[in-house]
Amino acid sequence: MIGAGIAGLTAAYRLQHEGWRVTVLERAPHAGGRMSNTMIGSLKVATGATVLFDFYADMMALIRHLGLERRIAWFPDGEAPTIHTRDAVFSADMAEGPLQLLRSPALRPLSKARLVRLLPDVLRARRTTDPNLLGGGGGLDTETVSSYIRRLVGDDFLESYLEPFFRANWSWEPEEVSRAYLLSLLARVGGRLRIFSFDDGVRVLTTELARRLDVRTAVEVHAVRSREGGGRLLDVHGPDGDQTLEADAVVVATTASTARRLVVDLEPWERDFLDAVEYSRVGIVHYVLRQTPELVDTFYARSHPSPFALYGQYPAGRKDAGEVPEVYCELSPAAVEEYLASDADSLDAFVRPRARALYPRLGEQAVEVAEQWWDEMLPKFPYGYPTRLAAFLRRQDELARPDLVFAGDYLAHSHTGGACASGRVAADQLRARRSPW
Repeated sequence: MIGAGIAGLTAAYRLQHEGWRVTVLERAPHAGGRMSNTMIGSLKVATGATVLFDFYADMMALIRHLGLERRIAWFPDGEAPTIHTRDAVFSADMAEGPLQLLRSPALRPLSKARLVRLLPDVLRARRTTDPNLLGGGGGLDTETVSSYIRRLVGDDFLESYLEPFFRANWSWEPEEVSRAYLLSLLARVGGRLRIFSFDDGVRVLTTELARRLDVRTAVEVHAVRSREGGGRLLDVHGPDGDQTLEADAVVVATTASTARRLVVDLEPWERDFLDAVEYSRVGIVHYVLRQTPELVDTFYARSHPSPFALYGQYPAGRKDAGEVPEVYCELSPAAVEEYLASDADSLDAFVRPRARALYPRLGEQAVEVAEQWWDEMLPKFPYGYPTRLAAFLRRQDELARPDLVFAGDYLAHSHTGGACASGRVAADQLRARRSPW
């Protein structure tokens, strides 16, 4: 197993439970991937996800199997971000469901009336799509979210609701998303959406999985090669130096670009698919404060001039990864590109003047800075990608290597529930192709 994120850990745990001998190799110093925490100075920051959703079917089944239900911390209703557009400021609580849209001050009466136009496609998506496994898109992969919503509802719904949530949660713009992606989610969250973490953050799940597995951290895999007579050879570097390890089968649970680099005997069509997977870039700056600030949790629409997709002022312990008071600044997609084109020598240098405009006391209150940058945070699911993904998965099944399968959110859905589902699928594929040893 290569990769100790939720996809790799899920696949490893499932195979081990079925009697397989499994070793997980992870290049980072700890397991968890984007469902973990890391320390930057005195600040404990999330390495990716901070919340989970109850429609993550495979993850919920895994939680029950591990006996972790008692550690779930459900988010209370009413804790909703404030959305800022060019012309409006309002609260949007996902737990309230779609009825809140009919009361929204940000939508014109005509747009509210047109929301019913989405219903046939939402019902179709409920029948034909999986919010955790989106290969194919249920025949709904026909246009972008942007063109779809403008055509059926209106610009105000796109700007006031969809843009802020895609920007803050995925660092995408709606032009970068297939309508199949949106509808697969709307079909499952049309009612009350339940959001949760654990008593010690989302890392509880990956930590428990890693505790039950043979996970070897600080081991970087450089190449995965075919072994004469079957199986795989892995060229690795770890605490014991360079080694070549032998395995009867390998699950590559990494990003698409890493899988493309590691596996030396890819078919040309596999290489082409992996090369084409796009990821969002994310830049975040945390400012540790001397004193607890007033609580602020704000999403910004693209029409707003703010350079942030998400801006927060959080008391100590407010976020599942936070234990100290902080100001949290997550760049918008446009600001990420601006930063990359700038001559700023750090994220802090780029963000601080903009953060000070929102929190004037930042200069006297900030005692520590933590920067986070991800070149590959979440895979994008643009128009056409679910269809290409389905074709890729079909050809993978036809190839049916008995000693190599892939796992990761780019093969399922762009969230941790999708990554978990992909791990389950990878384990099932491997079990179907060969017997345990």
